[in-house]
Amino acid sequence: MQLDWPRLFPSGDFGFHMGLRPGEAPAFFSATAENGALLAERGRWLDEAPGDYAALLPEGADLFAEAAEFAATWGAEAGGDLIALGRAWEPDFVLLDSALRVLGGVVCFPSAWALPEKLGRTLDQTHGPVPGLNAALAPRIHAALGKLAPGAAWERENWGLARDADRNHHPARARRRLDETITVGEVWLRVERQCLVRMARTGGLLFGIRLVLLPLAAVLAQPDAVDGLRRGLESMADDVAEYKGLARARSTVLAWLR
Repeated sequence: MQLDWPRLFPSGDFGFHMGLRPGEAPAFFSATAENGALLAERGRWLDEAPGDYAALLPEGADLFAEAAEFAATWGAEAGGDLIALGRAWEPDFVLLDSALRVLGGVVCFPSAWALPEKLGRTLDQTHGPVPGLNAALAPRIHAALGKLAPGAAWERENWGLARDADRNHHPARARRRLDETITVGEVWLRVERQCLVRMARTGGLLFGIRLVLLPLAAVLAQPDAVDGLRRGLESMADDVAEYKGLARARSTVLAWLR
Protein backbone atom coordinates (compact mmCIF):
# COMPACT_ATOMS: atom_id res chain seq x y z
CA MET A 1 0.00 0.00 0.00
CA GLN A 2 1.03 3.65 -0.41
CA LEU A 3 2.24 5.14 2.85
CA ASP A 4 1.67 8.77 3.85
CA TRP A 5 5.27 9.79 4.52
CA PRO A 6 4.61 13.17 6.22
CA ARG A 7 2.17 11.46 8.57
CA LEU A 8 4.56 8.59 9.30
CA PHE A 9 7.52 10.95 9.80
CA PRO A 10 6.14 14.25 11.19
CA SER A 11 8.23 17.39 10.83
CA GLY A 12 10.82 18.16 13.48
CA ASP A 13 12.79 15.88 15.75
CA PHE A 14 11.83 12.33 16.58
CA GLY A 15 9.16 12.00 19.24
CA PHE A 16 6.30 9.75 20.27
CA HIS A 17 3.32 11.09 18.34
CA MET A 18 -0.31 10.16 18.80
CA GLY A 19 -1.11 10.70 15.13
CA LEU A 20 -4.70 9.63 15.71
CA ARG A 21 -7.28 10.24 13.00
CA PRO A 22 -10.83 8.98 12.43
CA GLY A 23 -10.73 5.46 11.03
CA GLU A 24 -12.91 3.03 9.11
CA ALA A 25 -12.99 -0.23 11.04
CA PRO A 26 -14.80 -2.31 8.38
CA ALA A 27 -12.18 -1.34 5.78
CA PHE A 28 -9.30 -1.96 8.19
CA PHE A 29 -10.48 -5.45 9.17
CA SER A 30 -11.78 -6.60 5.77
CA ALA A 31 -9.91 -8.96 3.44
CA THR A 32 -7.20 -7.66 1.11
CA ALA A 33 -5.42 -9.00 -1.95
CA GLU A 34 -2.96 -10.72 0.41
CA ASN A 35 -5.73 -12.69 2.12
CA GLY A 36 -4.61 -16.18 1.18
CA ALA A 37 -0.96 -15.70 2.10
CA LEU A 38 -1.73 -13.88 5.35
CA LEU A 39 -4.26 -16.44 6.56
CA ALA A 40 -1.98 -19.33 5.63
CA GLU A 41 0.84 -17.85 7.69
CA ARG A 42 -1.45 -17.08 10.61
CA GLY A 43 -2.67 -20.66 10.54
CA ARG A 44 0.92 -21.92 10.52
CA TRP A 45 1.85 -20.12 13.74
CA LEU A 46 -1.41 -20.99 15.47
CA ASP A 47 -0.86 -24.66 14.58
CA GLU A 48 2.76 -24.59 15.72
CA ALA A 49 2.45 -22.79 19.06
CA PRO A 50 -1.06 -21.48 19.83
CA GLY A 51 -0.08 -20.58 23.39
CA ASP A 52 2.54 -18.14 22.11
CA TYR A 53 0.11 -16.18 19.95
CA ALA A 54 -3.43 -16.47 21.37
CA ALA A 55 -4.73 -15.91 24.89
CA LEU A 56 -7.90 -14.78 26.65
CA LEU A 57 -8.55 -14.12 30.33
CA PRO A 58 -11.91 -15.42 31.65
CA GLU A 59 -13.10 -11.86 32.26
CA GLY A 60 -12.53 -11.12 28.57
CA ALA A 61 -15.18 -13.56 27.34
CA ASP A 62 -17.91 -10.93 26.84
CA LEU A 63 -15.54 -8.54 25.09
CA PHE A 64 -14.34 -11.31 22.77
CA ALA A 65 -17.96 -12.28 22.00
CA GLU A 66 -18.71 -8.68 21.01
CA ALA A 67 -15.56 -8.50 18.85
CA ALA A 68 -16.57 -11.77 17.17
CA GLU A 69 -19.96 -10.26 16.35
CA PHE A 70 -18.19 -7.32 14.70
CA ALA A 71 -15.98 -9.77 12.82
CA ALA A 72 -19.03 -11.54 11.40
CA THR A 73 -20.44 -8.27 10.10
CA TRP A 74 -17.05 -7.59 8.46
CA GLY A 75 -16.93 -10.96 6.74
CA ALA A 76 -14.85 -13.08 9.19
CA GLU A 77 -16.81 -15.92 10.79
CA ALA A 78 -15.26 -17.29 13.97
CA GLY A 79 -18.01 -19.37 15.53
CA GLY A 80 -17.29 -17.92 18.96
CA ASP A 81 -13.77 -19.37 19.11
CA LEU A 82 -10.64 -17.27 19.73
CA ILE A 83 -8.29 -19.38 17.61
CA ALA A 84 -10.83 -19.56 14.81
CA LEU A 85 -11.03 -15.76 14.68
CA GLY A 86 -7.24 -15.60 14.73
CA ARG A 87 -7.24 -17.78 11.62
CA ALA A 88 -10.04 -15.90 9.85
CA TRP A 89 -8.95 -12.28 10.42
CA GLU A 90 -5.97 -10.82 8.58
CA PRO A 91 -5.00 -8.29 11.28
CA ASP A 92 -3.69 -9.20 14.69
CA PHE A 93 -5.99 -8.03 17.47
CA VAL A 94 -5.81 -7.23 21.18
CA LEU A 95 -8.80 -6.80 23.49
CA LEU A 96 -8.70 -4.16 26.24
CA ASP A 97 -11.36 -3.44 28.84
CA SER A 98 -12.67 0.04 29.66
CA ALA A 99 -9.78 0.50 32.12
CA LEU A 100 -7.35 -0.20 29.23
CA ARG A 101 -6.29 -3.56 30.68
CA VAL A 102 -5.24 -6.30 28.23
CA LEU A 103 -7.73 -9.16 28.38
CA GLY A 104 -6.66 -11.20 25.36
CA GLY A 105 -6.36 -11.43 21.61
CA VAL A 106 -4.40 -13.13 18.84
CA VAL A 107 -1.05 -11.65 17.78
CA CYS A 108 0.81 -13.76 15.20
CA PHE A 109 3.01 -10.98 13.80
CA PRO A 110 4.38 -9.14 16.86
CA SER A 111 7.27 -6.68 16.76
CA ALA A 112 9.43 -8.31 19.46
CA TRP A 113 6.75 -8.83 22.11
CA ALA A 114 4.52 -11.68 23.27
CA LEU A 115 0.80 -11.26 23.93
CA PRO A 116 0.59 -13.77 26.83
CA GLU A 117 3.13 -11.69 28.77
CA LYS A 118 0.85 -8.63 28.52
CA LEU A 119 -2.30 -10.27 29.90
CA GLY A 120 -3.78 -8.40 32.84
CA ARG A 121 -1.53 -5.38 32.35
CA THR A 122 -2.79 -1.88 31.69
CA LEU A 123 -1.80 -0.01 28.55
CA ASP A 124 0.53 2.15 30.64
CA GLN A 125 2.21 -0.97 32.02
CA THR A 126 2.64 -2.49 28.56
CA HIS A 127 4.23 0.77 27.38
CA GLY A 128 6.46 0.95 30.47
CA PRO A 129 9.59 -0.56 28.84
CA VAL A 130 9.54 2.03 26.02
CA PRO A 131 11.83 4.89 27.13
CA GLY A 132 9.87 8.13 27.50
CA LEU A 133 6.63 6.95 25.90
CA ASN A 134 4.38 7.14 28.97
CA ALA A 135 5.78 10.52 29.97
CA ALA A 136 5.16 11.88 26.48
CA LEU A 137 1.81 10.32 25.64
CA ALA A 138 0.01 8.53 28.49
CA PRO A 139 -2.27 11.42 29.55
CA ARG A 140 -3.12 12.20 25.92
CA ILE A 141 -3.83 8.55 25.14
CA HIS A 142 -6.24 8.27 28.06
CA ALA A 143 -7.96 11.53 27.12
CA ALA A 144 -8.33 10.56 23.46
CA LEU A 145 -9.59 7.05 24.12
CA GLY A 146 -11.99 8.40 26.74
CA LYS A 147 -13.65 10.42 23.96
CA LEU A 148 -13.92 7.52 21.52
CA ALA A 149 -17.63 6.90 20.97
CA PRO A 150 -19.14 3.39 20.77
CA GLY A 151 -18.66 1.98 17.29
CA ALA A 152 -16.17 4.72 16.34
CA ALA A 153 -12.53 4.08 15.43
CA TRP A 154 -9.16 5.82 15.52
CA GLU A 155 -6.23 4.88 13.31
CA ARG A 156 -2.48 5.59 13.57
CA GLU A 157 0.92 4.23 12.47
CA ASN A 158 4.17 3.24 14.16
CA TRP A 159 7.49 2.48 12.44
CA GLY A 160 10.74 0.61 12.95
CA LEU A 161 13.50 -1.09 10.96
CA ALA A 162 14.27 -4.80 10.72
CA ARG A 163 16.90 -7.05 9.17
CA ASP A 164 14.38 -9.30 7.43
CA ALA A 165 10.93 -9.27 5.86
CA ASP A 166 9.46 -11.78 8.30
CA ARG A 167 6.12 -10.76 9.73
CA ASN A 168 6.56 -12.80 12.90
CA HIS A 169 9.10 -11.22 15.26
CA HIS A 170 7.99 -13.11 18.36
CA PRO A 171 10.79 -12.87 20.97
CA ALA A 172 11.05 -16.67 21.15
CA ARG A 173 12.14 -16.85 17.50
CA ALA A 174 15.80 -16.53 16.54
CA ARG A 175 16.47 -13.79 14.00
CA ARG A 176 19.32 -11.62 12.81
CA ARG A 177 19.56 -8.21 14.44
CA LEU A 178 20.48 -4.89 12.89
CA ASP A 179 24.14 -3.99 13.35
CA GLU A 180 27.03 -2.26 11.57
CA THR A 181 27.45 -5.17 9.10
CA ILE A 182 24.10 -4.68 7.35
CA THR A 183 23.71 -4.19 3.61
CA VAL A 184 20.95 -2.16 1.99
CA GLY A 185 19.27 -5.28 0.68
CA GLU A 186 18.87 -6.69 4.19
CA VAL A 187 17.03 -3.75 5.77
CA TRP A 188 13.25 -3.35 5.80
CA LEU A 189 10.97 -0.57 6.99
CA ARG A 190 8.42 -2.18 9.31
CA VAL A 191 5.24 -0.12 9.72
CA GLU A 192 2.39 -1.05 12.06
CA ARG A 193 -0.99 0.27 11.00
CA GLN A 194 -3.17 0.36 14.10
CA CYS A 195 -6.92 0.69 14.55
CA LEU A 196 -8.77 1.17 17.85
CA VAL A 197 -12.51 0.52 17.93
CA ARG A 198 -14.79 1.19 20.91
CA MET A 199 -17.15 -1.70 21.63
CA ALA A 200 -20.69 -0.51 22.34
CA ARG A 201 -21.95 -3.19 24.72
CA THR A 202 -18.92 -3.92 26.90
CA GLY A 203 -17.24 -0.52 26.58
CA GLY A 204 -13.94 -2.21 25.81
CA LEU A 205 -11.56 -1.67 22.91
CA LEU A 206 -10.70 -3.78 19.90
CA PHE A 207 -7.12 -2.94 18.89
CA GLY A 208 -6.19 -4.15 15.39
CA ILE A 209 -2.65 -4.27 13.97
CA ARG A 210 -1.60 -4.70 10.34
CA LEU A 211 1.97 -4.73 9.04
CA VAL A 212 3.37 -2.99 5.99
CA LEU A 213 6.90 -4.14 5.04
CA LEU A 214 8.99 -2.20 2.53
CA PRO A 215 12.60 -2.85 1.51
CA LEU A 216 14.82 0.06 2.44
CA ALA A 217 15.94 0.23 -1.19
CA ALA A 218 12.38 1.24 -2.12
CA VAL A 219 12.27 3.84 0.66
CA LEU A 220 15.56 5.36 -0.56
CA ALA A 221 13.92 6.06 -3.92
CA GLN A 222 11.33 8.40 -2.33
CA PRO A 223 12.66 11.81 -1.23
CA ASP A 224 9.92 12.50 1.34
CA ALA A 225 10.56 9.15 2.98
CA VAL A 226 14.35 9.64 2.96
CA ASP A 227 14.10 13.06 4.58
CA GLY A 228 11.65 11.91 7.24
CA LEU A 229 13.54 8.74 8.15
CA ARG A 230 16.84 10.63 8.27
CA ARG A 231 15.43 13.25 10.65
CA GLY A 232 13.90 10.55 12.81
CA LEU A 233 17.12 8.56 13.14
CA GLU A 234 19.35 11.61 13.63
CA SER A 235 17.24 13.01 16.46
CA MET A 236 16.19 9.76 18.16
CA ALA A 237 17.41 9.49 21.76
CA ASP A 238 20.04 6.81 22.31
CA ASP A 239 17.90 4.82 24.75
CA VAL A 240 15.01 4.78 22.28
CA ALA A 241 17.32 3.65 19.46
CA GLU A 242 18.59 0.87 21.72
CA TYR A 243 15.06 -0.20 22.61
CA LYS A 244 14.08 -0.27 18.94
CA GLY A 245 17.16 -2.33 18.03
CA LEU A 246 18.57 0.46 15.84
CA ALA A 247 21.55 1.65 17.85
CA ARG A 248 24.29 -0.44 16.21
CA ALA A 249 22.99 0.13 12.68
CA ARG A 250 21.99 3.76 12.94
CA SER A 251 25.21 5.33 11.58
CA THR A 252 25.25 2.92 8.62
CA VAL A 253 21.63 3.63 7.68
CA LEU A 254 22.16 7.38 8.09
CA ALA A 255 25.11 7.26 5.70
CA TRP A 256 22.79 5.81 3.05
CA LEU A 257 20.08 8.37 3.78
CA ARG A 258 22.50 11.32 3.54
